[in-house]
Amino acid sequence: MKTFSLLTKLVLTTLLFLSAFIPNQVSASTENVELDILNIEDIDVNPDRNYARGNNPSISVLDNGLVIAIKDYQGKLSYQLGEYKNEQLYWTYPEEYDTGQNPSVTVLDNGHILEVHDTGSGRLFYNLGRYEDGKIIWYRVGKQYDTGRRPDLITLSNGVVMEVHEGQLFGGGYYTFGRYDETYSTMNWFNVGNRYGGNIQETVIAQLHDGDIINVAEEFGRPSHIPLFYRIGSIGSYSISWSPKTQYDNGYLPSIAVLLSGHILEVHTGNSTDAWYRLGKREGDEINWYTLGGNYSKGQNNDLAVLYNGVVVDVHEDGNGTLWYNLGRQEGDKMVWF
Repeated sequence: MKTFSLLTKLVLTTLLFLSAFIPNQVSASTENVELDILNIEDIDVNPDRNYARGNNPSISVLDNGLVIAIKDYQGKLSYQLGEYKNEQLYWTYPEEYDTGQNPSVTVLDNGHILEVHDTGSGRLFYNLGRYEDGKIIWYRVGKQYDTGRRPDLITLSNGVVMEVHEGQLFGGGYYTFGRYDETYSTMNWFNVGNRYGGNIQETVIAQLHDGDIINVAEEFGRPSHIPLFYRIGSIGSYSISWSPKTQYDNGYLPSIAVLLSGHILEVHTGNSTDAWYRLGKREGDEINWYTLGGNYSKGQNNDLAVLYNGVVVDVHEDGNGTLWYNLGRQEGDKMVWF
């Protein structure tokens, strides 16, 4: 999931600053800004918005504004690049790069790509890549860093990576930190495998604008009406002090993103294959969920990313091995999906 790198934030801030001094040429609003990076012959245009066969999609945003989408399919991992134009995404064709399942992807502060996944046998691996001329060059492939399943990771504002995952058995949430080693072009993982709670599954994270972490997850071991809960974590010396967990809904497979406004967008699957969303903002150690937006799409196992212009990209499965995407933006106290 799903945050901008430090370089991207600096570039966007500079552009918005300059726009105030260039009337009629650059608008401070970026709603209509579009990219033109990928060659039109290299992309797949599908007005129905299904973009690949696969499962367990994950997305992030490169420094150049392109979306990178990772998924697994029949035990193999592949990626695609997406370009936002004309209120839709134009996708490259899938390119395989490894084997595994349940991937998660983030963009590091140097612009490189970090992907993590599990093997299905309780081991967690990572891959590193970089963008070059319309494709990803994977230069560090298949390195184990921990044990567990269904990882999720983000790049923090200080450049450190934070990863969370489920334990191998009986639930439980764990977190790990990592930093890119420029000398050896590898990841150095530290404070590996810190347990922060029991009865946790499908755990995901995002960083709030004030630097703290929000974690949402399912409660493990409940056969129906599975509680969804959140907690807020404060980072100190690469350990985290967590607030008590608070239930906010029932459902499955939550995902979360922090919008340009600093507000929180959460989506999850209901009792069928319907996707539901809500909007909230932090108030102390609690989240005020001020909009319960209801069902906005079919789909399950969603993942979210926020583009440079504030547009939200939501990718998800349909339950039959096909991946789809939705686009949306915050307008006041609601999401408008288009």
